[in-house]
Amino acid sequence: PKVIINGNDALLNAKEQICTLGNKALIVTDLNMIKFGAIEKLTCILKECNIDFFIFSAANNEPDDILVTNGSKVFK
Repeated sequence: PKVIINGNDALLNAKEQICTLGNKALIVTDLNMIKFGAIEKLTCILKECNIDFFIFSAANNEPDDILVTNGSKVFK
């Protein structure tokens, strides 16, 4: 993307840009972001944009090559 959107409600304000990025998304996150509801905000926007998505929730602070490989496999 060529546009950076930040600040309060950045995700909501980015909806127009998100809808133009394609029709498939891989969300890489950890279980805490799901538990706290942060991912739900994104998935709602993706649904509104008719973008299929998969949530890979095995991310951690120190990803290794195995984690990256596993994440890329689920996206294919």
